[in-house]
Amino acid sequence: MRRCVSLALLGLMLLALPACFDYEAQLTLKPDGSGQVSFSLVAPAAYHLTWDEPLLRRIFAPQPVALGSRVEGEKQYFTEQVDFKFLGNLKLSRLAWSMVVTDTGLLGVTDYTYKLTTVLVGAENIPPATLLFPTGFERKVAKLEPWQEGGLDHLSAAEALRLRVAATADHHITIIQNLPGTVQEADKIVLGNHVVEPQINGNTVSWRIPLAQLVAGNVRSDLQFSCSFQGEYEPSERFRPAWASRLH
Repeated sequence: MRRCVSLALLGLMLLALPACFDYEAQLTLKPDGSGQVSFSLVAPAAYHLTWDEPLLRRIFAPQPVALGSRVEGEKQYFTEQVDFKFLGNLKLSRLAWSMVVTDTGLLGVTDYTYKLTTVLVGAENIPPATLLFPTGFERKVAKLEPWQEGGLDHLSAAEALRLRVAATADHHITIIQNLPGTVQEADKIVLGNHVVEPQINGNTVSWRIPLAQLVAGNVRSDLQFSCSFQGEYEPSERFRPAWASRLH
């Protein structure tokens, strides 16, 4: 059974970052409880982002084994990655995973069924953006329009929103999860009249969320969605550090 996640629950932690970006978070979980987490962000080089940005860094423990940025042409690329022994060793900003057993199989002999839940913590305390482009960026990539001279303040709320949504076209946030067993089902994400279907391929499930849909809904609260898989997970349920990550 797949349940739908309401837009009202969807609070993506990245809405305060520049509109024109692509973001990816990937979790790999192994049967012994260990795994790897990686994050990547692609944004216009003109934004001159650094790791000091409060919404850029995701990994706070363990220390990321790979963390870097590079500029190629008009794009700026950020990546960070870390290996962990158990989920509980992970301390992340605005992102958390937790897992429970939902079925012990036939007489406990066949594979168990697990549910992995992902939570993206909202950004209610972050003021909404007031400009479509940061100062100077519009002059480098597009003709300066009259409305850009004075920001969005003189526009109607509907027109300002339309412009912000247009700026995010063709950009996505992708969540990928590689699990120690075959994925059986996963939540859909409902964004107004747009439905993000989970893509399931063996042990992997992913969601590709259009950024424009998030901006159009001015989403600020939390998103929680789950997937179920069948396989072997060696740590005991009583060993709590193996079953949930921590929030920074």
